[in-house]
Amino acid sequence: MNAKTPSTRTLASAAAILGTVLIAGAHAQTITVGADQIGGLTNVTSSTVAKVVSQNTPMTARTRVYGSGAEAWLPDLDAGRLDLGTHFSATVWLAHNKIDSNLELKNLRLIRSTAGTLLLGFVVKADSDVQRVSQLKGKRVAGSYPGQPIMRRLAGGVMEAHGIGWNDVTMIPVVAAVEGARAFQDGRVDSAWFAIATPLTREIHSKTPIRFLDLDMTPERLKLAHEKIFPGVVATRFQGDLPWAKRGTQLLTYELYVLASSHTKDDVVAAAVKAMWESDQEMMKAHISMGGFTNAAAVTDRPVIPYHPAAIAFYKEKGVWTAAAEAAHKALLAKATAK
Repeated sequence: MNAKTPSTRTLASAAAILGTVLIAGAHAQTITVGADQIGGLTNVTSSTVAKVVSQNTPMTARTRVYGSGAEAWLPDLDAGRLDLGTHFSATVWLAHNKIDSNLELKNLRLIRSTAGTLLLGFVVKADSDVQRVSQLKGKRVAGSYPGQPIMRRLAGGVMEAHGIGWNDVTMIPVVAAVEGARAFQDGRVDSAWFAIATPLTREIHSKTPIRFLDLDMTPERLKLAHEKIFPGVVATRFQGDLPWAKRGTQLLTYELYVLASSHTKDDVVAAAVKAMWESDQEMMKAHISMGGFTNAAAVTDRPVIPYHPAAIAFYKEKGVWTAAAEAAHKALLAKATAK
């Protein structure tokens, strides 16, 4: 070995020292974590991240709740007015690439991914005559979703895959998913696109029994969904058993992201990533929707936005940063920073 060439052990030691310095730099300070409105799934995930960071670092993390969906708070994260946030890869993909959105948020950065545990579908009353998605034809369905455009793509794409569209239903405009669920709860719509495991879902069922439709996504329908919704969407069979979603019910899912921005300080990201890494079991137990918060899923090979450099340094130190993640990150970073 050339005497001037540092050894692998030396490089690893340097990375560990850098990580320690960065985390030590996260002195007692207050940081803000963006969150959707109370009742939504990412309100739960953002609140959990804030709790873990507050309990395991010198920082105090406070959630800042926005009432009209991610389109309201992602720009604040992108601009550096928030430090962290959580949302789903599809929503971030839209906002990063100006798809179905007025946003083009090139400063968003990924610091942790999770396995896809968000389970989404069409909810109807338990005694509804609607058994299949195609039978929503002629029904009142929550739609528009200007504050959460991915919901419009999901509901519309799944309907189209089943041979119907927005012109075949009575679309009742709502701002975001929680408003759609409230409209369903109030009887203003016959069906809405929503997650099976939110506090609001349980609340609605406690007052009026509900159930989620089995989506029956054949390979042909899933291919169309990839084109109409989001390339990373996955069809999955529910492995749990809830009164409103029986085991085997087919639903859609995709990854959850913990987010920062290019403005978020390295010491903040390093401390937050370390706290989440060391608390993954605690986070998984916090809520059914966080079952995918395993360290094995912290690095995704298919990111849709670049990683934050402090997160990359941490994952390299842990030996989990992959060649696929590096290649995808570099391509995304070049695109995000292109003039």
